[in-house]
Amino acid sequence: MSKHHQYGPSTLNHRIASPCFIPKNDVNEHTVRGTALHTAMENMSDEGLEPQDQWAFHEAIQQLMLLGVMDADCKFIFDCEKEIQVTLRDGETDLTYGTADLLFFDYLSKELVLMDYKFGKWPVPQPSENLQLQVYGAAALQAYPDFTKCSTYIIQPGQSYNPGRISRSAVDGIVKTVGDLIN
Repeated sequence: MSKHHQYGPSTLNHRIASPCFIPKNDVNEHTVRGTALHTAMENMSDEGLEPQDQWAFHEAIQQLMLLGVMDADCKFIFDCEKEIQVTLRDGETDLTYGTADLLFFDYLSKELVLMDYKFGKWPVPQPSENLQLQVYGAAALQAYPDFTKCSTYIIQPGQSYNPGRISRSAVDGIVKTVGDLIN
């Protein structure tokens, strides 16, 4: 399992709800299952997954196809990076970092398209209200200065989400929000 920042993007929504929240990076059946599904998605293979997790794998693939980023042969249609580490910075200071599952590059429209897999059974906040996705999008815009906006998507079996949109002008506000939460 990869190393996580104490206040990684996936814990920031908890920190908003409870300012005293201190994350635990423990391993349990849910984190093991989520890691196995993320690995399966990265490798595009359901080999070795439990039957209920094979369903989740195929449902996530179906969502990617419906969004038009994957073809029937499970190949990505656009230039894409998988499992890319993104770091949100305030000037020269690294505030937090995390791993975005998919990052697509639309060079014509100067848009990044970021997707994050969620394999829990409960819905998460919509991308426009989800600080984890906002951080990933803002960090991606910081890393790729030629792009002007980032659309964010959640891929979660059994759930449906509207995309979030982050403009370059929103990055400073996200940096301030995260700085206030972790300091």
